[in-house]
Amino acid sequence: ALVMAGEGAKVVANDSLREAADRVVQEISNAGGAAAASFDGVATLSGGDSIIKTAINRFGRIDVLVNCAGCAQTKQNSELTEGDWESIVLAYLKGHFSCTQAAMPHMIGQKSGSVINLSSHDAFFNDKIAYASAQAGVLGFTAGYSITSKPHNVTVNAIIVKASNELSRDKDREDGGFIPDSEGSDVDPVAAVAAYLATDEAKSITGQYIYAAGKDICLYSPPTTMTADNVFVRLPTVWTSNDVRQILTPMLAAKH
Repeated sequence: ALVMAGEGAKVVANDSLREAADRVVQEISNAGGAAAASFDGVATLSGGDSIIKTAINRFGRIDVLVNCAGCAQTKQNSELTEGDWESIVLAYLKGHFSCTQAAMPHMIGQKSGSVINLSSHDAFFNDKIAYASAQAGVLGFTAGYSITSKPHNVTVNAIIVKASNELSRDKDREDGGFIPDSEGSDVDPVAAVAAYLATDEAKSITGQYIYAAGKDICLYSPPTTMTADNVFVRLPTVWTSNDVRQILTPMLAAKH
């Protein structure tokens, strides 16, 4: 929010903690920017709608939506209750959905807009199943919405983060995916990527997964995209379990 405000954006800062949202608004105002606070929860469609209405009522339009709400999974998988699971999935996946559903009609109507979804490297490299599932869901959500919004000149992208913030600070993470340890873990690089995706120059960029951490940036391929490292086999007959064993076993062995 602070980075975008510094580049001239009028900002609605949303947080269910009033002090946090008010603090951001105050910082932006002190720097000469324009900002409004919203305290609605994102886990309901009415909450998402109220957030977007705050932007429309205060500033007249909605050009950029950054979906970044979330919460941490603190329990082990075996200890998760239904309520634990739902609270995490609601905060991330439904939160992205509720705000985007409210913003999209306005963006389609004005034939421009940018939706930026924050997901995490931990979608595939974390043993916390509720958190990982929600993050992976955000990537699928991004891919699907980018297809339907593209004809309307509305972009939808995901920033895959591995940054330190109030939810993740001082927590050890097991890295994976051949991504080297980043030099630093501030959220500023993530904000810089989001600010760029919100510009007119980035209007042709949609459906992308962009990793940002410390001094690092990486453009991810969609998880199911075929690359030179993939092996594709088509048999002339219907598969049998023996066929699967004979073909899949060496494929898996080659990955190690």
